[in-house]
Amino acid sequence: MLAPTRLGKKLAGADQQAAPASSISTNLKRITSAGRRGEEVNVPTLGRMFLEIPGARAWQEIEAAVACEMRRLEIGELSIMTAGKYEVEQAMRVLAVAARDPDDRAKSFGTIEEWGELDVDVLNLAWHAFGDVRERLDPVALPISAEDMVAIGVAVKKKDAPLLRTFGVVTLSAWLASMVDPPSTSPTPSSPSTDSESESS
Repeated sequence: MLAPTRLGKKLAGADQQAAPASSISTNLKRITSAGRRGEEVNVPTLGRMFLEIPGARAWQEIEAAVACEMRRLEIGELSIMTAGKYEVEQAMRVLAVAARDPDDRAKSFGTIEEWGELDVDVLNLAWHAFGDVRERLDPVALPISAEDMVAIGVAVKKKDAPLLRTFGVVTLSAWLASMVDPPSTSPTPSSPSTDSESESS
């Protein structure tokens, strides 16, 4: 039988350690363990956790799992109507990988199922904390996936600032750059009326 996770204990009411009611705070000290980039944070309601940046393969597996779950639920392509469900499914899976027990980082802070039992508002606290850590510690952006391209576009249309923060400044900058048309280098053609006036004079 697997040992209960830190989140599992909280859901069962076994962990009574009070978490600060203030906004998310970090120790501002970047920690690297076994080649993993991460940071210990303190999330309201959930308490201390170590958030690490998943590798490229983990991201691919997470995106594939989210796409598979969306198909299973018979939810269509990502759109304004489906963005909320997509984000929840992604957050649960990312946090199951990225959130570690701060006292033993070999252990997950919680399973996908346990993250899914949380109230959405509590899940979002950890999800936004991960977005902040990723922005600070992941200066090299991975290629933007087609799903992220659509998700960012949807978030922009909805003016969903919390969701946009989860992508990190580097990814958002790359997305914005891809949306901007390069300026034309060809000379501006003169208007027909200007040419006619020149000829008449």
